[in-house]
Amino acid sequence: MRWTDQIVSGILLIIILSAWTALIHGVIGFDRHIIWALIIQSTGIAMTFRIVQSGVVKAVLRVISSDYYDRYQRLRQLVSQVREAENYHNMLAEIKTALLEIFDIDVIAVFVKQGSVYRIESASAPAPIVLEGIQCELDHPLPAALREHRHYIIPVNYSIEELAADERADTAISYQSFKLFRYAIPLRTQGFLTGFILVNRIPGDLLTRRPGVAFSQIIDQIAVMLDVKKLAYRLEMEADKKNILVSISERINSSASPAALFNSILDQLDRVMPFDACGVFLTAKDEVTIDKFIQRGYDRRRLNPLKLKIGRGIVGKCIAMRKPFMARDIRKDKSYIAGRNETRSELCVPIVAGNRCWGAVNLESNRIAAYTMEDQQFLETIATQAGIAIENLDLQSRMMEHRFGEDMDRAEQIQRSLLPGDLPNHPEMEFDLQFVPSMQISGDFYDLKAEGEQKFLLAIGDVVGKGIPGALLMSNFYAAYQSEIKSSHSLGEVMQVLNRQLTENLDVSREITFFLSRVDLERGVLNYVNAGHPPPMIFHRDGTWERLEVGGPILGADKNADYPVAEVALVKEDLLVLYTDGATEAIDPSRQLFDEQGVIDCVQENLASPVDVIGSTLLERIYQFTKSNLLKDDVTLILARYQPGGNK
Repeated sequence: MRWTDQIVSGILLIIILSAWTALIHGVIGFDRHIIWALIIQSTGIAMTFRIVQSGVVKAVLRVISSDYYDRYQRLRQLVSQVREAENYHNMLAEIKTALLEIFDIDVIAVFVKQGSVYRIESASAPAPIVLEGIQCELDHPLPAALREHRHYIIPVNYSIEELAADERADTAISYQSFKLFRYAIPLRTQGFLTGFILVNRIPGDLLTRRPGVAFSQIIDQIAVMLDVKKLAYRLEMEADKKNILVSISERINSSASPAALFNSILDQLDRVMPFDACGVFLTAKDEVTIDKFIQRGYDRRRLNPLKLKIGRGIVGKCIAMRKPFMARDIRKDKSYIAGRNETRSELCVPIVAGNRCWGAVNLESNRIAAYTMEDQQFLETIATQAGIAIENLDLQSRMMEHRFGEDMDRAEQIQRSLLPGDLPNHPEMEFDLQFVPSMQISGDFYDLKAEGEQKFLLAIGDVVGKGIPGALLMSNFYAAYQSEIKSSHSLGEVMQVLNRQLTENLDVSREITFFLSRVDLERGVLNYVNAGHPPPMIFHRDGTWERLEVGGPILGADKNADYPVAEVALVKEDLLVLYTDGATEAIDPSRQLFDEQGVIDCVQENLASPVDVIGSTLLERIYQFTKSNLLKDDVTLILARYQPGGNK
């Protein structure tokens, strides 16, 4: 009690006890029953002292320090609010919000013991200061000092930089060294420091009037309730996580595809690790790019055009380095590739099984520091299980492919039988063909044959699409082409008929690039029409060249498209080079394209060589460029040299 409280209490006690003594003397009498009178008087003194003292303190506080009295009343109300909180996070929010108002402050950080660290579980500060997710070690000087103190408001002097145990704790750089925290309130449970609250200031009335028993009791009650709620929350989370792991294990044994497996995982993850966006990203077959396998919460119009590569961005680095990445505030992480504007924190873990990294699981939240190290470890466990499941599915797929191999061999034989096998032989024309499918069956096709003694057909095309669907479309189209080319139609009319056939079924994507030409040795000309195919080139013996671009759009895109035919006069030793995009779009390890210039340079360097040497050299140059024995796309090359009068 302060001296003012003591004086007022003393005066009131004298008045009350005088009246009480007079009453006892009048009723019992000290002269007649002194023993009983003294007992009753002493009992009255004992009972009155506490009541008067408490009442006087409250009355005095209301009169001379109403703010101080109101704070104590609101602190008592806070105990009730904390007790009624539905869950751990609501309790933290109640404590933070109430203390901001009661203390009239703008910076608060509630640290709670989590394993081997004290971590900020709830915080508030003016922008751009970021406090969420900061943690300090158990043996940090601050908690060590708080364990020694018995007081409940302790002056401190710490900056964010001095508190953060994790160098990755993303905070506003301009505030890292600023002494933001000036006072600490320890949270103790049964003598152990289970947490503490840091604030930037304490109201003056609380400092001038040293906090008493009531304040310490309130803080102790809050500390105990918070610790109990945290324990209940952790037990609940652990139970949920165990159930999820069991469920995922069962799903691994029953999933027929990676898509079904990962969709099930993401459905359950949201229960224990809430996210606002998530994705499963798998390593592409080229082991350079990343496929966006599953996306949730992203703007697909924004994410799909992004070309994700291994080693770039958080997901790319996670896959390349095979280790998890956690960004507490992606606004401070330059490696973040912006898939959405609202994201503030991100957690990405690799999907690893054996010696292979299959991809990564990525979670994004609109909250800063939404994920913890425990979340990271749990997600790594799930990703490991998923990696094993993908490896098993891949093994099953390869076994199916092995069984499917004989059918594919047969399909390859049938497809090859559709294409010309032997090159035309004529003294005035020199031909070469290089046909290299990237798989057993191809989407590339060509035609190279004589029409009588003086004319030759040269055609090359590429189906938009790969694999079995592309090969089936190629086979059907090639059959239709063979039928139409036998008619008396011009090259342009043949193109129009084929284009109409492709556009009849709008439900199926049927697009083909096609270049069709006819060499007339008698007239010494080349007639051609190009339907969206990479332009073939004519190289003259002096090294100059020209593209063959006249024609119309890709087949299957526009039902009413026109396909005009062009005519080019041939000069002796002109070299015609036709190719598919597998040649120009071949890439080297640094992701550079071979491109049209690569074709031009190689042909010009070997222009004096026989046609078959030029063709084989160009193909070898492509292999050397990619530094691989396997091409990513089909490559078809047709070369034809005009030699009127024979090769003399």
